[in-house]
Amino acid sequence: MFLPNIIKDTYLRVVLAVSFALHLIITALMSVKFISRREAIVLHFDAYRGIDFVGGRIDLFGTLFSGFIILALNFLLADFLYSRDRFFSYLLSFASLLLAILMAVAMMVVYLVN
Repeated sequence: MFLPNIIKDTYLRVVLAVSFALHLIITALMSVKFISRREAIVLHFDAYRGIDFVGGRIDLFGTLFSGFIILALNFLLADFLYSRDRFFSYLLSFASLLLAILMAVAMMVVYLVN
């Protein structure tokens, strides 16, 4: 069974589901908006200087892919540490949820600026 310790713990199972669901929703939203776009994508906007970081689709989806890898590694580590120390397992899991929320906020800013 994949991630047996996380699956049997209710809190970790909910955090895992919410984190990956949020990440998949934001990835789907970004795919719909930017998959066919050929021109540059504004990745950072400063209120004083204006646009200061422009990239392409690879930069945008590379950030999403990096976030997915970090989420997966955190949950694998949380599953490994569950039998040794549950506190660190919970800490990693909720840090992953925080990462998913921050990624969603960052991607929504990119979505709204473009």
